[in-house]
Amino acid sequence: MSNIEQGKSGLPRFYVDVRDRQGTLRRAVLSEARQSDMPQDWTCEWVTFWARSDFDCEAIIKMEYRNHLMGLIRFAIYPYPCDEPEFVYIHNVESQITQKR
Repeated sequence: MSNIEQGKSGLPRFYVDVRDRQGTLRRAVLSEARQSDMPQDWTCEWVTFWARSDFDCEAIIKMEYRNHLMGLIRFAIYPYPCDEPEFVYIHNVESQITQKR
């Protein structure tokens, strides 16, 4: 299986290897998050981040394993607008709490 495929939205989905609690290698998916993916009970205020994001230069991606949300990353690409972005700035990163994994 390829590590990259076209997602439903037209943006790529990336497959990444992760280890579970027992140390077994598993395959998770990184893809574009939707507003409905934003949790309301995590430490970061993802619903607010979604509302305030400038999606011309920012994005929120999710990591899922077996269709279960495991983490979110909010980032921006700068400078914007630009034909050749120079860097990615990670605004927020959060994973699902251990007890719910």
